[in-house]
Amino acid sequence: MPTGIVQRASYLRGSSILHRCDARIKIALLISFLLTAAFLPIGAWVVYALMGGLLLVAMLASELPVSVLLQRALVLEIPILLVLLPQLFLQKGNFVVLTVIKGFQISFSMSSLVRITSLLIRSYLSLGFTVLITAVTRFEDLLAAMRACGLPRMLASIFALMWRYLFVLIEEMERMTQARASRSAVPVNSGMRAGGSFGWRAQVTGGMAGALLLRTLERSERIYQAMLARGYDGEVRLGHASEPLTWGQKAAMLLMLLMGAALVLIANGMNGA
Repeated sequence: MPTGIVQRASYLRGSSILHRCDARIKIALLISFLLTAAFLPIGAWVVYALMGGLLLVAMLASELPVSVLLQRALVLEIPILLVLLPQLFLQKGNFVVLTVIKGFQISFSMSSLVRITSLLIRSYLSLGFTVLITAVTRFEDLLAAMRACGLPRMLASIFALMWRYLFVLIEEMERMTQARASRSAVPVNSGMRAGGSFGWRAQVTGGMAGALLLRTLERSERIYQAMLARGYDGEVRLGHASEPLTWGQKAAMLLMLLMGAALVLIANGMNGA
């Protein structure tokens, strides 16, 4: 796999305690964190801050750049923000009128603001922890751990093939982009703009998309035939997570789930009070 593609992958090499931890433990920790964030009530700010602190401690323990992990989560948060933001002005009840500029006012629901803010914080915490786990665990180990935890064989095969074939598509797209750049080169100091006109680039990009689709179909058929020739029976052999968990590891997984349930109960109790 080319170096540029490896650098864009989610996994970041390291030797921290999180990198060395069993992938099944990390999957259990991720599931516990996601379930806890999902079941927290609206407006549980203290518990949100506590979970944010736990996320920050975990990121520091990973010995990876915290800014990179937070930026990755922020990019994934943007679609959620775009979906939730319009609801601030659509729902009724407890409206607040804010004068931005003289003669220009904005009215929004205060109850909706609390609800949307809570959802954004919970989603960002969930995305941040997911980004962290995928950054400290190779995809093959994650998939093997999910398979060991009961993920159906068909889903595991689909995820594995999608991940491996994604880089094939990226390589193909990079070659096509390089070919387009070479066909639109201009002599040095000629005063002309490289890359061709906007209309030409748009036309070529459309052709590239169609060609990429056709190449994808052709290559997928060749890959599938090669897999059948090598004895493919519907399951990708991962070769990881075959050793049984120790009692200490099982107890740690159970403790994670119990701690998540305790946080949800505490948050609901504080919210009810």
